[in-house]
Amino acid sequence: MAVVGVSALLLAVGVLTRPGRRLRRGGASARRADPLDLSVLSELLALLRLGVDAGLSLGGATALALDSLADAETSSERRMLEGGGSVIEVLESLAGRGGRSVGLDALVVSARYGLPIGAALERAEADAVAELRRRTETGIRQLPVRLLFPLVLCVLPAFVLVGVAPVVVAALRV
Repeated sequence: MAVVGVSALLLAVGVLTRPGRRLRRGGASARRADPLDLSVLSELLALLRLGVDAGLSLGGATALALDSLADAETSSERRMLEGGGSVIEVLESLAGRGGRSVGLDALVVSARYGLPIGAALERAEADAVAELRRRTETGIRQLPVRLLFPLVLCVLPAFVLVGVAPVVVAALRV
């Protein structure tokens, strides 16, 4: 009976503290612009590179890539480009929303100063893919730790109640 009480107490503490952590994380990201999902950024950079390699200008490739994605996450950049904003402003917006870690700053500098953009695009795409892979592998490594909580609080007490408790009760009756 004590195992069930301790399990219920730990479950209550876990449930009560979990929403607070989400609120703190949400509050911190609410101050900045919404971060861009890395998988969307990686796909956008791949489309941009394909467009530039096919002979489109950077503006044309950016417009085509944003239209091809038609994702809610890139809608602000699409509206900015359709409203007459420059490609550099769109790239700076993307860099500000999470692309700094994947080398979009070099892409912005290349676009601003007229440097060859192919190498910067290729590097930014490779960085985005590597960062996405790193985050995925980190999540995979954290999975066993996250699965320990339900195992200890749900499966283990159930095993004790179904498997061990009847044996103990039968031994006490004899």
